[in-house]
Amino acid sequence: INRLLEYWETELTDKIDAHLSHLHGKPAEQLLALLEFITENETNRYDASMRCWALQDERAATVVRRVDRKRLAYVRDLFLKMGFRAEQARIRSRMAYYDVVGEHTALAEERTLESRLEDIKLRHELLTGWRAAVNRPPRS
Repeated sequence: INRLLEYWETELTDKIDAHLSHLHGKPAEQLLALLEFITENETNRYDASMRCWALQDERAATVVRRVDRKRLAYVRDLFLKMGFRAEQARIRSRMAYYDVVGEHTALAEERTLESRLEDIKLRHELLTGWRAAVNRPPRS
């Protein structure tokens, strides 16, 4: 049980942060890269299960709270770097986070990766006001 919790926290949170930490550029670009990475790799695929488990198990609840704090702080800091006031950054980070967690777990519809990535770009634009260039270079 502890190893499963550790896997979810390290492999699906800490390693994502480490993977994306090398990114340079505007915070809005970094946020878009994060959202696309989560979507492409489905790193949120266990979030619903972890949250259900956390309702019944205090060990899981502790890890879920810690992961939520880490993830929300990371995204909030990107919004702060974009120039949003603290309260706006807090709300926008929650909206982005709830969207990513909820999309994978709440919607049973079958969608292509391409359509999901297009939606990510639009939701990102709505949250940041920043429009991704049409011909961005491919991510490595």
